[in-house]
Amino acid sequence: MDVRSVKKILLSGLFLILIAGCAREIPAWYTYIPHENSPVVSISLRFDTGSAIEPEDKKGISRLTMMSVLEHSTKQTPRSEILKEINERAISEQIIVDTDVSTFLFRLHKDHVDAWLSLLEQRFRFPAFAEHEVGLLIRQEKERLENKILYRSEDFSKDVLVEKLFSGHPYAGLPGGYPYTLKKLSGEDLKT
Repeated sequence: MDVRSVKKILLSGLFLILIAGCAREIPAWYTYIPHENSPVVSISLRFDTGSAIEPEDKKGISRLTMMSVLEHSTKQTPRSEILKEINERAISEQIIVDTDVSTFLFRLHKDHVDAWLSLLEQRFRFPAFAEHEVGLLIRQEKERLENKILYRSEDFSKDVLVEKLFSGHPYAGLPGGYPYTLKKLSGEDLKT
């Protein structure tokens, strides 16, 4: 994989930030880590954007947008084909949304990098944001947050402490949003 290919993907990634509603220009960093003596490659795409810049009534939109881009259909390819491709190539994908930084993490075999880049570019440039897929994702995320609040008291206690410490500051709040804000979001919100 050459630097030009990586730059193309990063430019496509900036499109994702625009979708998430960020009004400022944000630089992106990438890390391409070939593991010494291993055919496994780790790739990290990191953007200086996160929950701190989300509008108050749309908390959680960054995470939902990133998840929708990675896990759902594109305008050309249905979700089932994307998942089949990822599973056949044993590609690991993860997102992390924090207050200031949003990161995509990928691990895959070096022989699959070119095919993966093609698939990633398609997902970044042409996400479908199909209403039924986004609706399901919102319900799942809302349930995840409600379960965190109900059953993971230590995690929730940390979140409440951070909210109290940063009261009135953009860092106050959950990086993944709140059940009541997620409930109000739609596929159209992710597009704008």
